[in-house]
Amino acid sequence: MANGKEVNNGGIIKCINTTLYAKYEKNKVYTCPEGYKLSGTKCLTCPQGTTLSGSKCLSCPEGYKLSGNSCVYSESALERCPANTEGDNCLSDPTEPTKVCSSGVQKEDKCYVESTEETEEDCTAAGKTWESDKCYTIHTEFKDQCPSGTVANGDKCYKQNPKEKYCNEGLTLTDGACTKSENVNSVNATTIDATEK
Repeated sequence: MANGKEVNNGGIIKCINTTLYAKYEKNKVYTCPEGYKLSGTKCLTCPQGTTLSGSKCLSCPEGYKLSGNSCVYSESALERCPANTEGDNCLSDPTEPTKVCSSGVQKEDKCYVESTEETEEDCTAAGKTWESDKCYTIHTEFKDQCPSGTVANGDKCYKQNPKEKYCNEGLTLTDGACTKSENVNSVNATTIDATEK
């Protein structure tokens, strides 16, 4: 058949229409003038210094930056020494330094420096001390040494504390910076119809 199909159904012949219908719609293209942004079938624009978000123009006071739905001002945090510390190095907890030998090994109140003489006779002949099968020069020259984690300042040892960060009044310390937030200024965007091509 020219416009259908024959089907044999137990000796009965039926005609089934096989013509297909399709509806085609032309794809529409919309354009906007320079300086506008296409949104659906509309063109939107905002005044200079504002940011288009949806159909609104958002702006912040001078010195602030748009961050999400807020205007955020940020500056570097200031630093100061913690309370109960001294000087620009934030020193605290003074202690006496330890007296250590300027050279050699300390035994009680003397310093023993091992010498090269190999026999007791050579050692004593050189005016040195023979002890525990070794020859030593003995002296009492000590120096001050501060414990680990402290620094010398004058005749004392001090713990050096890290400076703490802080902000001027009205700012909040956030991730090492001083910030404050203000509400975003919002006005409707200028809207015109897009041109269909």
